[in-house]
Parts: sequence; C-alpha cells; structure tokens
Amino acid sequence: QQQQQQQQANPGMANSGQPGHAGHAGQGRAAAAAGMGAHSPGMGLGAGGGGGGGVGGAAANTPDRKNLQNIRVVQRNLIYVIGLPPSIASEEVLRRGDYFGQYGKIVKVVVNRNHNQGGPPASHHDGGAASASAYITFAHKDDAKACIGSVDGFSLDGRMVRASFGTTKYCNAFLRHLPCSNPDCLYLHELGDEEDSFTKEQIAAGHNPGQAAHTAGHAGGVHGQGQGGEGQRLVRVSGCGGPSRTGRAIASPVLPPPSYEVPAQDPR
Repeated sequence: QQQQQQQQANPGMANSGQPGHAGHAGQGRAAAAAGMGAHSPGMGLGAGGGGGGGVGGAAANTPDRKNLQNIRVVQRNLIYVIGLPPSIASEEVLRRGDYFGQYGKIVKVVVNRNHNQGGPPASHHDGGAASASAYITFAHKDDAKACIGSVDGFSLDGRMVRASFGTTKYCNAFLRHLPCSNPDCLYLHELGDEEDSFTKEQIAAGHNPGQAAHTAGHAGGVHGQGQGGEGQRLVRVSGCGGPSRTGRAIASPVLPPPSYEVPAQDPR
C-alpha cells in the first residue's frame, strides 16, 4: 500500500529529485480545462490522505472523462518534502513536535527512504548527500501552507530541504463513470479545480505545480499592507500550533516554527 501511495503523489518532483519551476503553469491548466469544463472543487485527500473511495458514480449525459487520465491535481493539504536526513526518515520522528507535528494535526505520513542514496547530486545544494523524502497529509490546508512556507529552503544537516504541495490523479473507476469499490482508494473521485490541474507532460518537463500553487496561494492569501478582509488588520505570529492551533508547539523545535498572519484581535 505504501508503494501505491508513493506512486500516486507528485510525480514531477519524484522524477526530478527537486522542486521544478512553474513558469508555464497556464498551459497545463488550459489542457486540464479541455477535459473538465465547469466543475466543483475536488475533495480527495491525495497520497496519504485516506478515505474518499466509493464516491464517483455513473452520471447521465456527463462529458467524456478520458482526457482526465493525463491530469494531476494539486492537493493543498498534502505536502511533498525532499532533502530529509536519513536519521529522521521515519513516521514517528516526522510527526514529533520538533519536526512537522508543530505545524498542525497530521493525518498521514508516507516516507521514502531511498530518495537519494548519495550518488550524483540531486541538486547543487546537497552535494549528493543521502536523503529521504516524505508525503505528509495535514488535516487543515492552512497548516500545510504554513509548513511549506517555513520549511522550504531550510538547511538541515548539510542538506537543503525543499517542500511543496503534492499532487494526485483521478481514480480509474471515476474516469469510467463507475462507483469505486475500494473504500480506501486514495485517488480523486470528484473533479478538481482547474487552477490546481496540470498535465503529466508539463510536470515531466520540470514544472512543479505544487510549488507554483504554493507561490500563487501565498501571494493571493496574504493581504497587502497587513490588511485583512473589510480593513481588518493582520499581524504575523510564530508557533502556537500553526494556523489551526492543532500542532504540537514546543520551545526549541529542530525545524523552523510556523509563521503566518492572523487578525490583530486574535488572542494568540
């Protein structure tokens, strides 16, 4: 099952060994739109998200979904991390409050200990040092976003840690307008947002939709001049268990504490 989970999330980053660039993300979204049309946001949790099976049933007069076979959808509660030292490459350690547990409640962790065996460098940052990767699913999207903002680019034991949103694909049963018989299926059973959808070719070309989605979300989700909705003043805070306050806040974490904006009147 772990092998299936690793295969389904963020193929672009898994192949390239490092976050790519999303300079032409619009091309993937345009291609996705050709196969989707108007649709509602996807509800699947992606790799390690759990649940979601048995949803996509047959529908009358619905468009052909074959074009969606080539589409990968960003999951904003799922992060993909590379550059982890092998010494911490276990679910138990990564869930701890001094690592990823401080950012919010974690639903599932899938670790790949063979990301880089110390051969040719995966990037000019790590010098070929052995490293691991992991897919971490949070219960809350804001916690995943804060985690990426804090961890991406952090240096840990001589390695550059990189993080972005993960991606997943559509369930084959959903593509055939059939109900999914696997209650533990981790693939999508509803149409994802067009802006979060990318083609496999785009990902294989080195574009990283997960990182592009984080960059776009960060730019759009933080209000300019410290102002929130309806003129609400925002202040930046650190720690406190992440935006949802469900994380394990500790005094001296190994990874940087979450940093995010909240309304000025927030008691935290």
